[in-house]
Amino acid sequence: MRGPLPILALVLVGACYQPVIPEGVPCSQAGECPGGTVCVAGVCRDQDADPDLPPGTTVITVGADRAQVRDTEVSRPYPSDSYGDQDHFSVDDGETGLLAFDLSGVPAGIPIAKATLHVVTTDEASLDGGTVLLYRVLERWDEGAASWLMRTADKAWTTTGAKPPSREDTPIAELRPNQKLTPFDVSIPAQVVEGWLTDPATNFGIAFVRGTSTQHVHIASRETGLWSTLTLELRP
Repeated sequence: MRGPLPILALVLVGACYQPVIPEGVPCSQAGECPGGTVCVAGVCRDQDADPDLPPGTTVITVGADRAQVRDTEVSRPYPSDSYGDQDHFSVDDGETGLLAFDLSGVPAGIPIAKATLHVVTTDEASLDGGTVLLYRVLERWDEGAASWLMRTADKAWTTTGAKPPSREDTPIAELRPNQKLTPFDVSIPAQVVEGWLTDPATNFGIAFVRGTSTQHVHIASRETGLWSTLTLELRP
């Protein structure tokens, strides 16, 4: 990974910030719906919301502000180097990408119906159609200090390269980044995100590890205008 380029805001699409209007009180009364939203089936919804979403759905895009995102890579060929300021993170044999989102602004106690990770490839992709596997990271890491050997400036990974038990040994999702300069959406298990919300101290993000791909993959980082986002559908 070479050459740098140029964590809380939430984008609410599909409902007001308090998505459930009190039972029996029409949201058309007393101005319950804020500007830009309309009353649909008793709840506030964005006037441009997806009509297929159930009434009361709140769609939150975490990462609308890049300050909500942390990303880097760890590299076995350069075990002491940190890459938190680069314009992408790499996934290859001996290169693992790390990505995490600040979820502190997500309303607590509302079930997550769907979680979608959005990433963008840059100048390298798995044109062979191979996979990149996503794993839940189990140890805290710092964007500006993480390397193949160290997860923070003064703490080493339990296993170098953020391998198990520094991350889980069973993937939570699979990505097929088979085109360059292309966005990809990946479904993340809702229970993984709910776990992070229930216990924020366990939110160490995701590791991107080579699966069946035989080619180098670059994922745009927050140093670009194409950084990753995590979209959550919350339903009462």
